[in-house]
Amino acid sequence: MPNLTKIVNLVREIYKQSGFKEPRRPGKREFSDLYVCQLVVVQNLKGYTNESEFLRYLTNHPCKAFPKIPTQSCYNHRSKKLGAVIEVLTEAVLKKLKVDKTKIRIIDATGVPVTKFYRRWKTKAFNDSKFFGVGYCHAKKERYYGVKLTLIASQQGIPVTYHLMPARRHDVKALEPAVKDLTGIWLIGDKGYAGKKIHQRLKLKQRIKVIIPKRKNQKIRNTRWEKRKLKHRRLIEVINEQLKDHFNLEKLRAKSAEGIQARIRNIIFSYLMATYFNKKYHRNLLSIKGILS
Repeated sequence: MPNLTKIVNLVREIYKQSGFKEPRRPGKREFSDLYVCQLVVVQNLKGYTNESEFLRYLTNHPCKAFPKIPTQSCYNHRSKKLGAVIEVLTEAVLKKLKVDKTKIRIIDATGVPVTKFYRRWKTKAFNDSKFFGVGYCHAKKERYYGVKLTLIASQQGIPVTYHLMPARRHDVKALEPAVKDLTGIWLIGDKGYAGKKIHQRLKLKQRIKVIIPKRKNQKIRNTRWEKRKLKHRRLIEVINEQLKDHFNLEKLRAKSAEGIQARIRNIIFSYLMATYFNKKYHRNLLSIKGILS
């Protein structure tokens, strides 16, 4: 059975086991939320950022998994409205992967540009300063305009949750919002998440212990156990690189704030489904690119 069919069936299996019931809506709908969700996962795993190009590919390469192809406008509109079903499916997949059995989590932030930097003031769709802003990418040594994605993953490389904020804000500002639904974990991050008061609040309220590399001028040093765990930070950097390289996180091509949020949500869910696929079929958990190549 081709991997594409396996992925489609896997999404259907999770959907049925989750018990999600699609809400009744006025009018007749030709495509269910499950069908659109399956299309979204395949699109992202194939590496398509352009919806028209993806639908054209399905038209030119017919497959039994998708007997009917929606129009571009229908698909674009429906893919934005998958928030409720993806939330339920994400919870079901994480339960299948037994993420709650491990208490180690890794956190990291990465920039997501939404438009060319020189066009930042000309694009009215992205002028909301509460969601977008100017950030600086240390790796590329350049400024960008967009949002900052804070991703939290398990020790095995499974994305657990994420948070979006304006790119201009410091990494540590996303720490509390990103872990609001987590308790009793060890959170590993870089020096950007230094903040004594925030760490104390998380420890008292949510039993979250934040582990970051100690600075050279600090008297307290990392223990041997902490140094071993800090080496896992490389894992989330690999995840971010895959999101940018194969899932085109930096080329979202959305034209609204709603579109940006929807595409990031769909990409992370597709990545999660890919890790579940690899786990189920005894593949390397982070071998994402070769699934539908």
